[in-house]
Amino acid sequence: MPSDRFFKLDDEKQNRIMEASIDEFSKSGLNDASINQIIKEADISRGSFYTYFEDKVDLFGFIFDKLKVAAKDNIINAVKDNNGDVFKAAFDLVNAGLKIKAISANKSMVMFNKLLDDYEILEHLKTLPKPLKKGPDAMNEMLDRIYDDMNDLKNYMTREKFDVLADMLTIMSFKALIAAKKDRKNQKNTLELLLNQYKVMETGIRGGALR
Repeated sequence: MPSDRFFKLDDEKQNRIMEASIDEFSKSGLNDASINQIIKEADISRGSFYTYFEDKVDLFGFIFDKLKVAAKDNIINAVKDNNGDVFKAAFDLVNAGLKIKAISANKSMVMFNKLLDDYEILEHLKTLPKPLKKGPDAMNEMLDRIYDDMNDLKNYMTREKFDVLADMLTIMSFKALIAAKKDRKNQKNTLELLLNQYKVMETGIRGGALR
């Protein structure tokens, strides 16, 4: 995560670095993103970059953490819109991810969409630094709210065990979204498989798998 020197920069300079980074990640994905292009667009020196971030993976991790926080309301609303059914909510979010356009005005979502074309994204996510801990943990706060809003499925698991379900849903949904984007001709089959996987998970949970 960024060094203290980054957080001591004025807002204008922080925003300039973030915008340049999101632009580059949006265009090139994580593997091919160029630090040289980022520092050129942000108007900072290469030396300064490395006093703020360890490398581009460190930078990406920081941005990705911000993306997760920004997506929080969408996820919570999806659960509410589906009457507390986290599996239907996850499916809706996968479908929404397939409809993101590269011309979207939301640069963060463009970056996310572009990164889904980088089929090693799940490996990238495993190596990211731990989220920055400042104030309330936004992800745990989000999971608390989802658990509170969940339908009767929450009666089959504790809040702590819900973390297991959330992790599994995230990985399965990412895999399906990446596969569906890679092979658009077979999107229907990919989504049907995802629904069947969700059904198996829900059946197992109701059968006591997470007790």
